[in-house]
Parts: sequence; structure tokens; C-alpha cells
Amino acid sequence: ALGHYNKSQKIFKEIRDKYGYGETLHQMANIHFLKKKYDSAAKYYKKSLEILKEVASKKGVAEIYFQMGVMSTKEKHFQESLEHFNQSLNIFREISDIANITNTIRTLGDTYNEIAKKQIGDNKIRSAKETLKGAINIFTQIGDKDGIEEANFLLEDATEIEGGKKTVDEFKSAWG
Repeated sequence: ALGHYNKSQKIFKEIRDKYGYGETLHQMANIHFLKKKYDSAAKYYKKSLEILKEVASKKGVAEIYFQMGVMSTKEKHFQESLEHFNQSLNIFREISDIANITNTIRTLGDTYNEIAKKQIGDNKIRSAKETLKGAINIFTQIGDKDGIEEANFLLEDATEIEGGKKTVDEFKSAWG
């Protein structure tokens, strides 16, 4: 696939189609992301983002921010992922892309759950409980019952740890 994208990238460059060139870079970034080559993916995302901003492709820019947020979450760079998801969400709201708004909100909620798991693992129980309340609020906004359920399970775990009924090590072994 990368070989075909390299060929199309050259063609888009020759015919001076910046949008096509930027989208091709985006797809190349996605391939590197799927191969867990995050450094390479980041370079392609950044270059694609630069080009798609230049040609005013708001949806393309929002999609890249979303992907960068997903990648940051995988790398456990949570602050960075929240920033990217919020940038994405703001643009999707601006262009009224309901499906992507919902998906981004859902993914933000999942990220809050991941942050809470780390907080619990680091024995920051109060912070985790606040994070999980935020996650429940997010999932409630979009009616995501599965997300609410997962956040509630994590909240129960945090409450049990705080009350001495469960240890952080028991939590870690249950959530992997």
C-alpha cells in the first residue's frame, strides 16, 4: 500500500494537487500508525496537517487531529491526546459533522477511562474518581451505555481501593 501511495504522492505533486497530496500523506501516516511506527506516523500526520490547513480542508484537519489523539493515547501521552481530541471536536462541531462529533466524544470518554486506570495504578484515587465522573458525564451526553458501564466499574474499583476493600495490585491484575 505504501508503494502505491508513494506513486500517487508523486503524481499529486506533479499536477500540483495539494489536497490530494495532503490526503495521501494522511493515509501513509495511518499505515505507519497501524504498523506501530509512531515516530514515522507522527511525521506524516504533521506534514499532512500542514498541507490540509493550507488548502482549508477542515474535515481533513479534524480527522488528522483525531488520529493524532488516538496515537497519543496508545503511547500513553494523555495530555497530548486530550488536546488533539479537543482540537478535532471543535472543528467537527464547526462543520456540523454529527457522526464524527459523536465518535470523538466517545473516544474522549475512553481516554478519560484510560487516564483513570493509570491514576488508580499510581494510587491517585481521588484524581481517578474525578476523571471517571467526567467520563460518565461525557458518555451520558451521547447515551453510550457501554462507556457509562465501564466508567462505573472503574469508579467502583477506585471506591473499593479507597475504602480498603481492594488493593491497587488487585486492580492492576484485573485490568491488565
